[in-house]
Amino acid sequence: MNAKGPSFIRLLLTGLIASALVLMPALPAFADSQDFAEGLQQVKQNGLWGYINRFAQWVIEPRYDNASSFRDGLALVEKDGKLLYIDHEGNVVWQEK
Repeated sequence: MNAKGPSFIRLLLTGLIASALVLMPALPAFADSQDFAEGLQQVKQNGLWGYINRFAQWVIEPRYDNASSFRDGLALVEKDGKLLYIDHEGNVVWQEK
């Protein structure tokens, strides 16, 4: 059998699939998510909202009851019935009294 026969094609496809599996790690499952804004995406996990980067790494761990997208460096979030504005690191810059 020549190099272009079924065995070669099967080997080639197996190699491509194996390569794809190595290059594409599984992304975590989220209950809900929104679009990226300013490099962060709000996602819901275990009933709470947090923010991940484009590599699906937590930047701000899930701890908010509700969360909005970032705009002009701030995001409006809700925690324990209070509204807060946070920055990209999760620091509170304003909170409802």
